[in-house]
Amino acid sequence: MTLTKVRLLVCIAANLLMGVEVGQACTCMAPATATEALEKSSAVFRGKVTRIYRTLLDRAGVTRTGNHRVKFKVIKRWKGPQAKSIVVVTRLSGEACGFPFEENKEYLVYVAGGPASLETGICTGTKSIVNAESEFEELDQLVVQNRNGRWHGAGQGEDNGVLLVVEHSGASQSGHCCR
Repeated sequence: MTLTKVRLLVCIAANLLMGVEVGQACTCMAPATATEALEKSSAVFRGKVTRIYRTLLDRAGVTRTGNHRVKFKVIKRWKGPQAKSIVVVTRLSGEACGFPFEENKEYLVYVAGGPASLETGICTGTKSIVNAESEFEELDQLVVQNRNGRWHGAGQGEDNGVLLVVEHSGASQSGHCCR
């Protein structure tokens, strides 16, 4: 066996042992309107990021999910559980279909999925409030117009002990985050 082949095999083995993920770009399209985003979402709120952190297993190097937990102070809720704070788990890059949240900034957050598979990111329509001002009034009108209970109603974040954990997983494996 030549030295070049040995080096190649060592590099391949090292990559396999290190668990290197194959990166893929996000391939989704965010909802075109606030109406579409609200209908597809299980929760919609305006919140201020109070903390961003990684899970203990990721920090210790046991897992390499790329996920971060983002804790929000809920300012206004259009849909979903009432809570003063909500923790969202997402990747912090758009390439992985996550969202680049920053501490002490406000966002309009759309949460997709059900209890077993909740996610948020650029595919859901989540955005900085700088880019969402026009949607706030539209969301208010949509929630008021809907009287049949399909959406849970608007309101300020009230603490009833609910902490919503939104999971976002597998983006780099599947190449897209949202269904």
